[in-house]
Amino acid sequence: SWISETSNRLKRCRTLPIFISTDGNAVPAYDREGKLILFLPTGEDSDYVTISDNLLDNKDIVAFVKSFGITKPSLKNEIFNKILPTIRQKSKKPFGISVKKQWNNYFKKLFDYYCYECPEVEKDNYIQQIRNYPILRYSTSDRAGFFRDIPQNIYFPNEDLKKYFSVKPSTKFVDWEGYLDLVGRENEKFLKSFLIELGVCSNVIIKISPLSNLSKYNYRWSRSTRSETWSESVIDG
Repeated sequence: SWISETSNRLKRCRTLPIFISTDGNAVPAYDREGKLILFLPTGEDSDYVTISDNLLDNKDIVAFVKSFGITKPSLKNEIFNKILPTIRQKSKKPFGISVKKQWNNYFKKLFDYYCYECPEVEKDNYIQQIRNYPILRYSTSDRAGFFRDIPQNIYFPNEDLKKYFSVKPSTKFVDWEGYLDLVGRENEKFLKSFLIELGVCSNVIIKISPLSNLSKYNYRWSRSTRSETWSESVIDG
């Protein structure tokens, strides 16, 4: 075709809506800043704009698409540019069936990248980048349904912890069985490692809290003229 004859023409057409998306809209391959915004279909739910499958039945069109540099979105790209921003925007509401499916998809991609694609030397950094997002599903005994929170506020549902927190029905326990079914029971070891590294608690949390002004009078003060701070350890439960 005329467009594909020279690289100059390809460049000029990068931002023109010459492709048809899966939704049937005319779309460009790149935005005005030169960022790729059109991708090949991934075969699963995706927040990306993808090119129509019908176009890819023709070998000449496939070659033309490839000449534009259109590819499948990388999992890392999707996590940081789509999934995490979406998670940040969502409110803490109970999970309906469709919402649970969507969040299962998010978690599976976060887990799969950790297990299969993230270089070993980057895993610690990856965990640090995602652990403060409310990415985990949990339940409590005092409310029906599932909710989500950051991993550090959630416990593993082992028997000792469930027994200990029987007097505190608002305790958050991760949906272990649900996640195990999602990733496959053959991946139990990797799932537990992933959750622990994210910060899910397998022991009772001990928090350091500042003392109130009234409580400070029960302690002996030093004679130092410098300001002093007082705190105490508070055991959850």
